[in-house]
Amino acid sequence: MTDSPPNGGESAASRLLARVARLPRPAVFLGVLALALVAFFTPGTPGGILTGVLAVAVAAFAVLTWEHRTTAERALPLLVVVVLTVIAAGKLL
Repeated sequence: MTDSPPNGGESAASRLLARVARLPRPAVFLGVLALALVAFFTPGTPGGILTGVLAVAVAAFAVLTWEHRTTAERALPLLVVVVLTVIAAGKLL
């Protein structure tokens, strides 16, 4: 048995990145901006959950692109994840 993923050797992560790369960049930006604004301005538990979802999404894309980033480029996504997590925890408590 081999350790290669099914579907022609592509992993789910690489398929996800390829799908996101095909999306128009302004649409992705506006979608993330809309989610962030709704998450930040929604009070209480729903806002905390949305902010947590945003933190998980940023963390997932940081992990998927980690090996292609320099050390300096790795710091910003980590900082964003930490800040979003603190905001989410504050809204949930």
